[in-house]
Amino acid sequence: MEYLSIVQSYVTGPGLVAQILLTIVAVIVLYAIITVCEVVVETVKKFNHQTADLFPDTTTTKQVLVQSTTSDSPLIYNSENEVHGMEFSYSMYLFIDPETFEKSVAQTCGGAVAQDRNFLKHIFHKGGKDGFPLMAPGLFVEGDKNTLRLYMNSSNKWDNYVTIPNIPIGKWFHLVITVKGKYLDVFVNGNITVRHEFDTVPKLNSGNLYVLYPMKFPKNPSETDIVQGFRVDNAAKGMVSRLKYYAYAINYAEIDKLYR
Repeated sequence: MEYLSIVQSYVTGPGLVAQILLTIVAVIVLYAIITVCEVVVETVKKFNHQTADLFPDTTTTKQVLVQSTTSDSPLIYNSENEVHGMEFSYSMYLFIDPETFEKSVAQTCGGAVAQDRNFLKHIFHKGGKDGFPLMAPGLFVEGDKNTLRLYMNSSNKWDNYVTIPNIPIGKWFHLVITVKGKYLDVFVNGNITVRHEFDTVPKLNSGNLYVLYPMKFPKNPSETDIVQGFRVDNAAKGMVSRLKYYAYAINYAEIDKLYR
């Protein structure tokens, strides 16, 4: 008790020692307040960067989300310092119209005349306007059957892709794409359908997001040999709804909640 009274007299007394001690205490308190505020701001900022409602409603026509701080579009942020490396997820509801697979008149694409149904139909991709070579990811439906094709760039290959067969046609279904480290998973209606392991790390880009875009590729015969198997003619006929992005790989509980 005697020691406490001595300390109290130093701190609350009128002398120089008391003023110095009060100043030190005030500086420490102020520093602590600033630190807490910075942590709160960074936490809020990180939380805001974790998710983005890209299209909370339903769209049936082409959309472009410009990825620029001067744009009004929602921004898609890459994951940072995750335990397993790079992570992200896309969640959406899709409705593929049966007309997507109907034969149409022959069209010219890349200098070669071919039936429209032999080409991929665009659903969405993030990257360059023409898709090639930036797609992280890129989702298409095959023009001759109810199969989705999902492309994802990696550090050594632009055209990694997986197929998701037997997708529902003429009815809504839920689709989730997740990337975690070197693994890509696709969930349809809450169930995992495809898992793919990349040879090297996936490669992201800062390009725009294109939805149901009337994309045509290749545009000239010289590109045909470069991109064997990647031929796109127009957008899929249908609807995209509740398109949402996460800067991390959402878990099964989150996927099930989104689906239900």
